[in-house]
Amino acid sequence: MKLSWSLVLSCCVSCAALAAEAQHLSLTSAEVERLGVELARPVAVSVVEIGTGPAEVVIPPGQEAMVSATVGGVISRLLVAEGEPVQLGQALAEIQ
Repeated sequence: MKLSWSLVLSCCVSCAALAAEAQHLSLTSAEVERLGVELARPVAVSVVEIGTGPAEVVIPPGQEAMVSATVGGVISRLLVAEGEPVQLGQALAEIQ
C-alpha cells in the first residue's frame, strides 16, 4: 500500500496533537492492522540513502591547477593518490 506524503504528514500532526493532549496513544489490534502499521526492532546502519539523481561535479575555475614537469619523460610511479591533499613542493610522481 502506498501512502502520499500529505496523508503521512497529516497523520503525524494528528498523532502529535493527540499525544500532546493525552501523553500517549493507544491503538487496538484492528486499528494497527487497518492503518498498516508495521513494528520492527531498530537496526544500526552506517549509511541512509535519502535519494538519488543525476549530478555533475564541476571544479570552480579559481580552484583548478595545471601541473607540469620541467623535463620530458614517462611517469614511472605516482607518489600520491587522486584527491589526496598535498603540500607545496611535495613530489607527486617519478619521471624516467
